[in-house]
Amino acid sequence: MIETVFDSQIHAALENAISCKIPNEISIELDILEIDIGTISEKELESELPKRIEIAFQQALDTKLNLKNNNLQEMEDEIYINNSGLIIVWPFLPRFFEQLDMLENGEFINSENRNRGVYLIQQLVYNQIDFPEHELVLNKLLVGMPIEDQLEPITELTQQEKDLAESLLNGLIQNWDKIKNTTIEGVQETFLQRNGILKIEEDRSKLRVEQTGVDVLMQTIPWNISLIKLPWMENPLYIDWV
Repeated sequence: MIETVFDSQIHAALENAISCKIPNEISIELDILEIDIGTISEKELESELPKRIEIAFQQALDTKLNLKNNNLQEMEDEIYINNSGLIIVWPFLPRFFEQLDMLENGEFINSENRNRGVYLIQQLVYNQIDFPEHELVLNKLLVGMPIEDQLEPITELTQQEKDLAESLLNGLIQNWDKIKNTTIEGVQETFLQRNGILKIEEDRSKLRVEQTGVDVLMQTIPWNISLIKLPWMENPLYIDWV
């Protein structure tokens, strides 16, 4: 009886539900899709079973599609970066940019200075600035540049800029008692050159930093690294490190 009903009516109902609910670009694992059709008397089996299955199937598909779409959205919003440790230099950035005459009243004087700032803070991490734009997303956030804005490439820094970048890192070392005997290269390799996952939201951004065994030292850093909101940043950046 059930086999006859399935062949004559249910199969068509399932095909209709699938064609209505699943866009061409979405794939669903139907082999693990669960549906609940409730209890049906034998008398109503032929008339009710196809309708019940189609409704239950559509509801199950809706749930499955919503979960899949949410997961896809989360994946699209997550950006993998390799310089997440850059956030520890944030207290030194205002003075750094002021010394280079790039700020006025706590804001970048123009878009050219902001663009240059992206590359200047990359110098702090790697002692070089030759990087593709997709690796400079965190830098954009830290200078208040929308991540969708395109950078004007800069190929070389001035000697003054390089000297001030080195001075900033020396200042960081001297102000963090537990790493006072560490070299600039040691700080860069141990803390600044760190993988992380950045998530951009409407009114904030979140950074999750990859942890290592030396991160017990992060508990001794004498400034806040859980929240950054520099004067020129529109939205705050929340950090999950320790």
